Amino acid sequence: RRIALATNDYMIGDGTGDPNGFMTAGSAGWTATSGTAGGQQASDTFWGPLDIIELYHVLPVPWRAVGSWMMSNDALAKVRSFRDSGGMFLFDPGLIQDFQPRILGRPVFENPNLEAVASASESIAYGDFSQYYIRQLPLRVDVSNEYAWGSDAIALRIIYEGDGDLMHATAIRYIVSDDT
Repeated sequence: RRIALATNDYMIGDGTGDPNGFMTAGSAGWTATSGTAGGQQASDTFWGPLDIIELYHVLPVPWRAVGSWMMSNDALAKVRSFRDSGGMFLFDPGLIQDFQPRILGRPVFENPNLEAVASASESIAYGDFSQYYIRQLPLRVDVSNEYAWGSDAIALRIIYEGDGDLMHATAIRYIVSDDT
């Protein structure tokens, strides 16, 4: 589990000390226009439902047709709280077991390593994540009886090496939150 979580962190990456993550390699697809000035409800701070629709349509058609959503924990919570003028929730995945949540017909995945919803943050991405390639070297496990000799324990060292990059920069885009 620790290796999977660490790999997920590197998938976001910064491109300098870490692999080129999908957020660094992708591009800003839409800068959000929050609040009533952008035609949304005043409670849609940073971004709202119309911004999600804009992000979906700014992605080129080949990637849009097979794309999926990736959102931070609180971005997904924000999407789940969107309501229409009658107070009904816009996003209702239901209570069906093993139901894959969808927005605009495309699957939604939660990524705890994406930024939290805040001013000028990037907490929601859409695109074809199969275009992000991860290259991994074989996992190396070392065992030592001598390292923890004094406590009569066996020490394990696990070394994981990997890299990643987005093959097509236009395959994944993200929303840059409004700074208001």
